[in-house]
Amino acid sequence: MGKADFFFDQMLKENSVQGRTKTTAHHWGLFAASGLLMVTMPAYIYVSPMFDIPVLEGASQFLGVGLLGGMLLSWAYRSVSLQRQINWLATTPPPKANEKVAKKEREEAMAAHEKKAADVCCAYALCTVNISFVLLWLLTAFYALPKFSTDVSSKLNHLLSVLGPSLLLAFKATAAF
Repeated sequence: MGKADFFFDQMLKENSVQGRTKTTAHHWGLFAASGLLMVTMPAYIYVSPMFDIPVLEGASQFLGVGLLGGMLLSWAYRSVSLQRQINWLATTPPPKANEKVAKKEREEAMAAHEKKAADVCCAYALCTVNISFVLLWLLTAFYALPKFSTDVSSKLNHLLSVLGPSLLLAFKATAAF
């Protein structure tokens, strides 16, 4: 592949819908904070008398599961957001281009349109992945694992019921993308 072909491919990629969709640092921070919050919330139930895991004894597990599950959910948020953003930009017409408007103003309008799409799709990803995680966590922790075996320890229940849905959502979102 020559230099001209490489630059032509790069130009096509940058000007395509997929080339224009990016995950900003702001969205990554939002995804990380939300993912960490979602996977650490079940820890409150696991330290309650229902599961009775001592806080100090389970702290390392809560931290490890929280960090790994948070990273997995962040990846799921990103994948869902980008997929939705690509669909949005492909189906929603860009701002009307007026011949009297300067090229710079048209580019600014297009950038604002893409930023709005990114923000809306970020909110959509947060809502859908969070709802899916909570439902899968409840199903796993209180139905599937107790039905599988009544002798599942609280620590193993926590590990499987938090990381299982996180892993499933990350892989499902990536496969759909």
